[in-house]
Amino acid sequence: MKQNGGHFTIRRTRAASTTFKVSLPRADTRGRLGTILLVEDEPSIRCGGRQLLELLEYRVLEAGDPHEAIWLASRYDGAIDLLIADVVLP
Repeated sequence: MKQNGGHFTIRRTRAASTTFKVSLPRADTRGRLGTILLVEDEPSIRCGGRQLLELLEYRVLEAGDPHEAIWLASRYDGAIDLLIADVVLP
């Protein structure tokens, strides 16, 4: 992530909560924005993530599980610039 101008921060509090912050550079290749494949099994988190990334002008492909992600990726004609996936998926 660093070699491409992004960074990642983890902040823990005494209340046992953890905040993850991911800063991504804008990807602009031949006038197109970057494409992110977002894989998350919780619909509300997936929807919120998609909305945030789209506000930042990324093209987002979203999948609810790894099988759907593989299916989407195999049928997508363009380049997928980044994969964001839930660490714990069923």
